[in-house]
Amino acid sequence: LRLPLDPPKSGSSSSRVLTSRVWGDRVEGLDQGQEAADWLSQFLGQRVRLARFRPGFVRPTDPDYAEGYQTGFADGFPFLVASEASLADLNQRLLPSAHQVLMDRFRPNIVISGCEAWAEDTWEKILVGEVAMRAVKPCSRCKIPRIEQSTGKVDDKEPTETMKAFRSGEKLGLPEALKNDVFFGQNLVHEHNGTVKVGDD
Repeated sequence: LRLPLDPPKSGSSSSRVLTSRVWGDRVEGLDQGQEAADWLSQFLGQRVRLARFRPGFVRPTDPDYAEGYQTGFADGFPFLVASEASLADLNQRLLPSAHQVLMDRFRPNIVISGCEAWAEDTWEKILVGEVAMRAVKPCSRCKIPRIEQSTGKVDDKEPTETMKAFRSGEKLGLPEALKNDVFFGQNLVHEHNGTVKVGDD
């Protein structure tokens, strides 16, 4: 399956607008055509459509944390940073019966190496390549990190159970409303447009 990176021209077969919801937010995407829908539907075993975020559509981020910014199909913010050191520390703490977890369980789109474990907790601003970014909120984790991404198998406890012992909102000194959540990674917004590449410092 091959799809162009450039948005389709108006009037093309892949310019039909699809409306959906992400965490209750109404979002608009451009249908990527029947070939993509058929390929994915066959692979997944259910009818689906592939959409790209519609250029010009605005989905604001939570104004309590990042007023005036926007995101696309991501949970709540455009970037999520996590460090390899933090993942390694978490894996060392897991219950003896647990399997090591991979970074893909946490789904960051920026992974940092070369820092201390949990250093991202303290970052206010970072420069990734040529793009300045600002940390706006620690990332609270749902049940998704308990799912083995390659198999779909759900772990009954880990890594959530271990994270409760040292990564809860209460342990991290976060506001009362967040005390029972567990956290891994930092949500970011970018201060200007630019290019981010694998291997950037």
